Amino acid sequence: GLDSEKSILEDKDERNYILGGSWDYVPKQIRVLLPTRSIKDQERVNSCVATSISTQKEPQEDTDLSDQFLFAYLASKRLANENGTSLDAGQKALQEVGIAEKRFGDDNRSGFRAFTNPAILTKEAMENAAAHKTKSYWRAPSLGQVLEQLDEGRIGQTGTTWYSGYWTLRPPYILTPYLGTPLGGHAV
Repeated sequence: GLDSEKSILEDKDERNYILGGSWDYVPKQIRVLLPTRSIKDQERVNSCVATSISTQKEPQEDTDLSDQFLFAYLASKRLANENGTSLDAGQKALQEVGIAEKRFGDDNRSGFRAFTNPAILTKEAMENAAAHKTKSYWRAPSLGQVLEQLDEGRIGQTGTTWYSGYWTLRPPYILTPYLGTPLGGHAV
């Protein structure tokens, strides 16, 4: 999550290029089952960007990855704080540094300071992360392009505004837009 009042501002980046594809795409499938490896919980640490990135990348790498490592790296570069980080910062870190395997983190989720402890950013962890980089990332600004990517088996990451009314929801967790007041952002 990212509190808009305390956000980390970033410049526009040419890596946020628009993915080509039809705006009138007709999906090939009605239901898509994405091959995720693990379920992660970002509660108490506001690491939803790193959590969703690790979930997105794990099937490609065929191993469990550490959202703690990625979030600790972002915090060490002052690109994350108690309120979270941005989608861009997370994707850039994945491209530039990579993400270490789960054995290099994910042990302490008791709070932001413990979760972002720079002690986990060891030389061995950084070398491991370098083996799990991404070459590029892009944005898909239309629903048609998102559906096309899902049909091709790609797992995407997205962000949304989080509203105060969402805390009252019960299963099946269908979000009603603009329920309550905006609190910040959330990535999935």
